[in-house]
Amino acid sequence: MQIDMELSLIDSVDFVFKSDYCEKAPALLSKNYPKDVTYNENRQVFEIPFTTAETRLFSGRFWMDTRINTISDTIPQTNICELYMCPTLFMED
Repeated sequence: MQIDMELSLIDSVDFVFKSDYCEKAPALLSKNYPKDVTYNENRQVFEIPFTTAETRLFSGRFWMDTRINTISDTIPQTNICELYMCPTLFMED
């Protein structure tokens, strides 16, 4: 995921994955930068690893609700992003 903000201004980022497009939908999985998520300086993106068990929480379409916490204790508004989980890397012909 790419965020249009200087990394030095960010204290943490919560990535909350949900099965519904709704701010109040329950979280199926949460990841946090800098605890669980890395930032790739070369690509300027956050890389969010999923374990096999975490991947299996999702089938098809799901959503990511992102909360950025800045060093000045502000929380910029973000959009809920639609994502898609493929059931397998190997599709049948």
